[in-house]
Amino acid sequence: MLDDPKPKKPVPEDLKVQQLEVYPDDPFADPPVLGSVPFLEALEQRVFDPQQRRDVLVYLHGFDTEFEEALQFTAQLTLNIERTRQRVLKGKYGEAVDDALASSRPLQPVVITWPSDGELVPQLSYWSDRRDAEDSRPAIARILLKLREYLDTQFQERLRRLEGSKTVRGTRDAMRAGDLQCDVRIHLLTQSMGAFVLRHGLQEFRQDPSVAGRPLPQLFDQIMLGAADDDDEVFQNDGKLRPLPDLGRQTTVYFNPDDGALLISMTTKNLGKRLGQNGPKEVITLANLAAVKVTDVLDPGSGDRIGHYYTRLNTGVQSDMVFLMADVPPPLIPGRQPIENNRYRLVAVPTRAKR
Repeated sequence: MLDDPKPKKPVPEDLKVQQLEVYPDDPFADPPVLGSVPFLEALEQRVFDPQQRRDVLVYLHGFDTEFEEALQFTAQLTLNIERTRQRVLKGKYGEAVDDALASSRPLQPVVITWPSDGELVPQLSYWSDRRDAEDSRPAIARILLKLREYLDTQFQERLRRLEGSKTVRGTRDAMRAGDLQCDVRIHLLTQSMGAFVLRHGLQEFRQDPSVAGRPLPQLFDQIMLGAADDDDEVFQNDGKLRPLPDLGRQTTVYFNPDDGALLISMTTKNLGKRLGQNGPKEVITLANLAAVKVTDVLDPGSGDRIGHYYTRLNTGVQSDMVFLMADVPPPLIPGRQPIENNRYRLVAVPTRAKR
């Protein structure tokens, strides 16, 4: 049994929570106030800042994470990705990749927290967290519904601005020109049991009357599952994660067969093989689903002794994420070696310095 799988490095002062602003609902106001409205307004101000546009990274944390830790880890993740992005932008990778990287932006993080126990008592808090993960499904579904509503509203506003595009042909021309597309990309990253939380929230979302029986909307650009603590056959099952790729432009599963935390999850909790150990069990047939083995780029010196927290702590994995979030096509991403059927092995990123 591992005695302390979570890195316990002190949190730098600049990552400690200094201020917390709350956006509560007030159903008794006239008209009723929804906290999501001022929250989205505040988020818009940061994302659409004329001095520095940002893309959005929604982060869904995993098991054994207290509320304040979730905020700190998200800040650390975002800071590390930005440092990696700045390093990646100094390289030269070929015309197609360089053109895509030109659209790369800093990230505005949004963390989705759920009631994880925040302590490691193997036979108690793990199962408690799994129950809490399942119980969080209405909240996750509500977030997805709110995001869909927001994106629909933004789309309608862009339509109204196109005064000269009132015909079907004009609208099609505008769509081809990109005038109706949102200028900000929204990405989703889950860590460990966060994939299990997402699975249950996705199924609740699909059951909503406004969604049931209809094609799922594309809410995200990139969906990335890191060290996913869920069954390895979830993409075979329509009642699990099979519909997930429909929510995004591209879905990527990062996996490590030597993941110490998932080995514990599999062997001591009587669970099957985990998605974050070997990727999807089945042959990948979906064009927008890929699996990336990260084992060869992991470094225990990064603070991740068990190969589980690599999306937050490993620069090699973060480089891959930077390319993804710039919409570099998966087969062209530097550092990837194809294995088979949309499966890749991640190695050191080859680069030439820009002149």
